[in-house]
Amino acid sequence: MCRNVRIKRCHVFGLAAAALIVASAPQANGDSAPKYTPNGELLAPVGFGTWVFVGSNFGLSYKQGLPEMTAREGTRAVQPRFHNIYINPEAYAYFLASGEFPEPTILVMEQFAAADKEPKGVLASGVFNGERVGLEVAVKNSHRPDKSTTPWAYYEFTDQADPFYPILRNVLK
Repeated sequence: MCRNVRIKRCHVFGLAAAALIVASAPQANGDSAPKYTPNGELLAPVGFGTWVFVGSNFGLSYKQGLPEMTAREGTRAVQPRFHNIYINPEAYAYFLASGEFPEPTILVMEQFAAADKEPKGVLASGVFNGERVGLEVAVKNSHRPDKSTTPWAYYEFTDQADPFYPILRNVLK
């Protein structure tokens, strides 16, 4: 009889642990949904480092003469950076199934300076992610607080004094 009581306790504790894990996991339109201030400014996504890692590139830039090659983009071309891209898990799952980005979709691009010296002096060559120098976010959400009817908005969180303060830039028309 004691053994049966222990088994029942194990089942109860196991079910409780499973319920806690499920409850704490990000839900669709839950933890990774875009969040805005009362003024309608996007808050920097929290925990995006655990989202789906889309990929990384180093030093990509636009060709000269294209409208996308602004003075700002030109500066980036001179100082190559690593760009690490993440997408919220719900949007990724939807994209895999449908080939389209759902609403809401959040893409985060972390930018890092290319460092070639590491503190222990072990590496002989190569570059790696150095100091984080930028954070940009693309949000597909036609129901944004700014009442814009464009599906995508682009935000930049690179104010060195307050890296979580959003600066709206280049909303696509």
